[in-house]
Amino acid sequence: MLGRSWATLDGRDMIQYATTFSELVGFSATNDPHGTILGWWRRVDRAVDDFYAAQSKRRPGRIADVERDLVASPDLGEEGMMLFRQLRLERNRVAHRNVGSLTRQDAVVFAQQAHRLGWAIGAGIKLSDLQALPVDDSAV
Repeated sequence: MLGRSWATLDGRDMIQYATTFSELVGFSATNDPHGTILGWWRRVDRAVDDFYAAQSKRRPGRIADVERDLVASPDLGEEGMMLFRQLRLERNRVAHRNVGSLTRQDAVVFAQQAHRLGWAIGAGIKLSDLQALPVDDSAV
């Protein structure tokens, strides 16, 4: 069960908020896989903003320049830049193309990788030291 709950008029529990990554992603990926992907991309994008702010630099307008800077980071390197590119392309596909139905698993995997990459970029942690957090099916 997710976080704190309230009773509905018919006596069933209504979820108010999640308290763990597993609960949040499990619930959102089940109910809104498109929104989950778009939301987790936004977190990565904000981490990139923080990456530049920490260096007192302006964020480049060209994505190739962002990728160049990410690959040069000792915490990210080629693996981090490639994951950034993969997630960005998937986000763009979801946002701008008719992708039809996405599965819960599509959204879960995206969120796990975006969470991992966001921490590496925003907190300066080596990507290779970060594991994807598990999402429990029973959290839904």
